[in-house]
Amino acid sequence: MSRARAEEALLRAAVGDDRDKIAAAVERFTWRRAETRDEFALGYDALFREFERTADILPRAILERWFAARSLSRADDAIQCEYAMVLAHERTTGAFAGVRDCFVTVDRRTRRAVVLLAHTLVLPPFRRSGVAAILRSVPVVLVHDADEILLAGEMDMAVPHPKGTVVRLIAYGRAGFRVIPPAMLPYAQPDLRDLSGGLEPEPLPFLCLVRQVGEEDRRDISRARVRAFVDHIDAVHRCHMDGAQLDAIRDHAFTALARVESDPLPLLDLPRDTAHLSELRPFLKSVAFRLYPESWRGSEPLRDPDEEMRALLDAWRV
Repeated sequence: MSRARAEEALLRAAVGDDRDKIAAAVERFTWRRAETRDEFALGYDALFREFERTADILPRAILERWFAARSLSRADDAIQCEYAMVLAHERTTGAFAGVRDCFVTVDRRTRRAVVLLAHTLVLPPFRRSGVAAILRSVPVVLVHDADEILLAGEMDMAVPHPKGTVVRLIAYGRAGFRVIPPAMLPYAQPDLRDLSGGLEPEPLPFLCLVRQVGEEDRRDISRARVRAFVDHIDAVHRCHMDGAQLDAIRDHAFTALARVESDPLPLLDLPRDTAHLSELRPFLKSVAFRLYPESWRGSEPLRDPDEEMRALLDAWRV
């Protein structure tokens, strides 16, 4: 894809304030999908430094193998998966400005694409420069020829501290994402630790954030798309994980979904600024974690939801 076509596709993919930010940012920054091992190393090393302390990134050897192989799927799998990394650089100096990695999945039967957003990082000198807006929209460009595109995000529940969780939820809200109600789809990320030493897997409860590309104003989502959210992410993880843990996650999520008779399902809004933080109540850890087995919640006791909501509002009160 030529630079002009790529930038045009990027602008079409943007929503809200991101359109203006990207229009300005593309004059200053270039972006491209990583192709070489050196480019992978540059992006991975930056992500590892940022995310290693939270154990929220897979080992280098695994991601490097997926990067080299491109396809994570067997040739006859209905859902084809690949790992992708995008790097942004300052146009005039060549300075490395940011990185996004994600998993691109396409169902060959329906031509539905689901892009699982993994990590994004803007280097400190380039924050508030528009790079973040580029990295938010670029996954759409990777699957621009699909008939239907969903962007899928897995996010921590809202807590008063650290404040970064709320900052990211607001950014997702501004970028056209809504949340599948946790009570209707209590999804969890599989335990990514090395469990070979006999540890029991502890799936991590997460919010399911979804952007229906081209339909960002919709406040509902079809049951088929909700199932696809899980099916496509499941297809990513089955190439490297124990199936029993993934089966438990699917069973827990789909058991709750089966109790919901409506189709389409309602979506919940995310706040787009700190003036509307009360919209986070359904996503509080003290509220949403109660939907999961105790063995998935960790040892920290849950707070009273009213008290946690007050603490979150107090943390942002000027």
